[in-house]
Amino acid sequence: MLVVAPFLCVASVGLLCWLVFTLAIYALPFAIGVVAFLHAIHADGGAVGAIVTGFIAGVATLLAGQMAFALVAVVWFRMMLALIFAIPAALAGYSATLGLAQTGLSSGIWAHLFAITGAAFVGGTAWGRSIFRTFFLWNGCFTEPRVKARNMGRELSGTS
Repeated sequence: MLVVAPFLCVASVGLLCWLVFTLAIYALPFAIGVVAFLHAIHADGGAVGAIVTGFIAGVATLLAGQMAFALVAVVWFRMMLALIFAIPAALAGYSATLGLAQTGLSSGIWAHLFAITGAAFVGGTAWGRSIFRTFFLWNGCFTEPRVKARNMGRELSGTS
């Protein structure tokens, strides 16, 4: 067990980092859902009503952001919208990195420096994923090779 424990520890930290980077883009809808949930709880909406309100607010935020990306072709607007989604992701990355750094470091200054670096990486990754995913998918740059080959075959043969 003493030999396996370090490998499991590294694997769990790697899994946590992968989760943070993958789910970072959903930090804003999650935060808005939590705020709506807490507001409904404080307004005496009941537990079920608060859960439904929070879920609907989070999903509506996510769908509104995706529709704005899909419908607006102005590049600077897309970049600003991606930045709005990336700021809560950077805050989540700061918190996650600070928690991981405090478990292994004794100095608070170094832990915060690592947390700032983690926030920059997580926020930058969330910003880049939202920009490049919409830009390249909507412009047809990253489609599956089978789809491109099928479309090229139709163009060459003249069939539709």
